[in-house]
Amino acid sequence: MTDKNLLVEVLDGTRNYKNDPALKQGIQFNKEQTELNSTREGFSSKGKATLAQLDKSESSSTGKLEQLFNTKMSNYSRQFNARVAGALQQPVPPPIYGINTSEQIYTKNSQGSNGGWSMPNGGSRLMNISATGKTHLWGVNSNDTIYKCQRPCLHGEWEEVNGGLTQLSADDQYVYGVQAADNTIWRRNEDGTGNWERIPGALTNISASGKDWVWGVNRNGNVYRCAKPCGGLWVEDDGVLKQAAADDNYVWGVNSANMIFKKPVNGSGTWDWSPSTRGAGTSGANVNRLLWVSPSAPNYVWGVGSDRRMWFCKKPCTDGNWATMGVYTGGTQVEGDNGAGVGGGTTETDLEHENERQVAALGASNDELMSMAKVLWERTSDLHKVSGKASKDVEKKRRKLRKKMELLQKRREILNTIKGANVTLDEKLSARRLDLDSIYIHYVVWFAAAAALTAVVAHKMIG
Repeated sequence: MTDKNLLVEVLDGTRNYKNDPALKQGIQFNKEQTELNSTREGFSSKGKATLAQLDKSESSSTGKLEQLFNTKMSNYSRQFNARVAGALQQPVPPPIYGINTSEQIYTKNSQGSNGGWSMPNGGSRLMNISATGKTHLWGVNSNDTIYKCQRPCLHGEWEEVNGGLTQLSADDQYVYGVQAADNTIWRRNEDGTGNWERIPGALTNISASGKDWVWGVNRNGNVYRCAKPCGGLWVEDDGVLKQAAADDNYVWGVNSANMIFKKPVNGSGTWDWSPSTRGAGTSGANVNRLLWVSPSAPNYVWGVGSDRRMWFCKKPCTDGNWATMGVYTGGTQVEGDNGAGVGGGTTETDLEHENERQVAALGASNDELMSMAKVLWERTSDLHKVSGKASKDVEKKRRKLRKKMELLQKRREILNTIKGANVTLDEKLSARRLDLDSIYIHYVVWFAAAAALTAVVAHKMIG
């Protein structure tokens, strides 16, 4: 009896060969053949439609990724071209404001660069200005009239605010001020909303530019500090000063003899009056004395010297290297913009590393786009295989994609040449690239599985 006849008898139930190995193999073969025939019959009528649906689905997925890639590529290119245009453009630091005896407002680069002072708000007159608020500049004139100007206040859009103060200072939350007659202390929302609220205590000078603390001085020169937001719980500090102002690390002050002091911003330690705070400037002029001090500008302490010129010293001013550039005389007050309206209000050494951070951000964008481009390249390649024909549209997209990948590679080489703080961009982005690599591997594995499934389907249809 042939294997075929034997199989027929077994299937008909007329014979039983359970222990026959050859018969078992024949039964298994028959099952597989039946399943294959069933699959062929199904794909013979729907094969093309099924493959077309798979192709459409994959094309749709690729299209969404392509759209996202193009959007991110466009944004990245604008940032790259703005940041790197033949040579790196240095970040623009926030300005320094100066007031003269005529209550005119002047401004210049807060980093102590060469160049003169300009008068952006020629029509405004102020005796005291605060540039440490989040949304507004604040100021008062010699008549105790209060003004505010919304950042960046480029054209002197000063608005009068009700009340009367002799001096004020703002932080992200409040603007604090003092009155002349009775030295009372007041505060108001930094954006000017709400009403003035009186705070217990009496001061002639107040500073809200420091981290976590409001500092002040009374008419007797006694120094006080109050934890922000300062409801009036003042703690007396040692020392005798006529003016104090703080940054993230130190509180600086000058006394009635115009001597310069500093101590940690939280009030710990003792007041330091050493050569580090009273050295000679690069011009050789002695700046042991300041009429007013302001440490709120990033990286530099500024002051009005007893010669009425504007002086600055690199923080923490340990070398006492005070200097003056772009000479501005007749000064009565100086105030550094801490950049509170840009980038969240960090006030210290951020600008020193701004170049490095910007380049690192561009590098991260470049790496992300290159990973997306590789995924797109793989997907469009598999679309060729699935469709079985060279689509002109896909070929055109791949040519454009290749050019963009080459451009990204060139830009990566440019970015890799930039170093900051003795650390290369590659070292700083190593963790980021590992993340991107894992994402790319995920897509490759997923796509390989999809391609394998498509190949099996196509094989069965053709077979």
